[in-house]
Amino acid sequence: MVGFNALPLELTTRIFRACISKYKGEPDLVDRRQAPRLLTNVCSTWRRIAISTPVLWSSLHIDFDSIERMPNFYKLVELWLSRAGNHALDISIKGCLHADDSDPGDREDYGIEEFFAIFVPHIQHIRVFSVFLSIDDLSLLEDRVENNKFLMLEELELGMNIEDIEDEEIEWIDTSLFRSATKLRELDIQFLPLSFFKGPLRQITDFSAQGYNPQEARDALARLPGVMRFGLDECRSSVSIGRVKPLVHSTLKHLNLTLEWSNMKSQTTILQRLTLPSLEDLRLEHPAAVGNVLKEFLARSSWPALKTLHLTPLAQHAPLQLEVFHKLTSLEELVICRPKTNDLKVFCEKFGSDPAFLPKIVRLTIDFRTQKSDAQAADPASALQFISKAATNRVALKPSWSLRTLRVKWEPQLTGTLAEEHLGALEALNKKGIVACIGANTSNADTASSDSGDHDSGVEEDSDSEME
Repeated sequence: MVGFNALPLELTTRIFRACISKYKGEPDLVDRRQAPRLLTNVCSTWRRIAISTPVLWSSLHIDFDSIERMPNFYKLVELWLSRAGNHALDISIKGCLHADDSDPGDREDYGIEEFFAIFVPHIQHIRVFSVFLSIDDLSLLEDRVENNKFLMLEELELGMNIEDIEDEEIEWIDTSLFRSATKLRELDIQFLPLSFFKGPLRQITDFSAQGYNPQEARDALARLPGVMRFGLDECRSSVSIGRVKPLVHSTLKHLNLTLEWSNMKSQTTILQRLTLPSLEDLRLEHPAAVGNVLKEFLARSSWPALKTLHLTPLAQHAPLQLEVFHKLTSLEELVICRPKTNDLKVFCEKFGSDPAFLPKIVRLTIDFRTQKSDAQAADPASALQFISKAATNRVALKPSWSLRTLRVKWEPQLTGTLAEEHLGALEALNKKGIVACIGANTSNADTASSDSGDHDSGVEEDSDSEME
């Protein structure tokens, strides 16, 4: 400990900052086992440094459901925020703002009003705000905020309790709570219509939503003229409203549809309702349900200059539409999941013989994990044969290959059964400046996508315990 305390203050502070959890919902207000509270209980020197470093106290998660037996919790909030000073804040609050739903009068005993008196003056310093409350409690928060403004707010996550979502007679309210958030750039709304949010929208560049049906997704994008990224998760079933003219959105560059298996049809409907001429990054789960809709969507969008395409189903096999790939001449990253044997064979034959097929590809991932038993699924031995042959042939063609990373994923227990000749063919790619990763759980992170041709590693056999 003496040696550690002898470190320069700046270095000690950096180490302390590295101790702060980056996980969502942390650090928790009441958890003494987490930094920064943990750091104040080690020794007097650590305590002094921790207390006098505002950035350590700039993040705070309050779960009201877990502190209902702490009548003086607001005093801990006051202490925490006083240590943060004027530093930009990352605040998360969730749960029920009173101890007993049946008796709002319990708020006084619970200390909620004291909490508001402490919390509200600090909202002008909140940069990131996550709010997961009931409709009633959100209204209560709005009442207490009054004329205080979210002057620094840049990122907002807004959700509601599942009990409210399941209430068929729910009465939506219009909240003006964030009308003052003129710096807001990222908005994440969970199970709430965008019409619920009365705040500045034109400057929003990143928008994520949960629980929207296709029409609600289209309507939301129509109100967000400057949005560049849109992600939709857990799409609800589409409401039949007849044929709708596709929305042309000229600034949207990133579209990510992460949907439940039961809602594949909704994904198809969403693509039918959008025209995105500036799209650069498209990520679809369960594209097997899309059929020709993907081709029609891209054609209607004037075949945008896509750089990234992920087709990653969880329960079916993705059709490899070669006519689509032929048009994607600017594609740099492609991820395909669990292709059929015949589809993969045709894809590899074209990939290995035609330099004009995906001419700018830099990162290619083919994922065979969780195949189970399926006669149509490509088994590891034949898959590696197709892929290694295609890679060997393509390297020999002109112009020189742009590929820098090739990932082939499957269950870890299968790696030892692969033919040495095919592994050797992929290992030879190392001499051409291509990193080949063979095995399970290889990261999709761009860790090996250097633009230079100098790579020392050959075929990497990945496992659960050895991540890149």
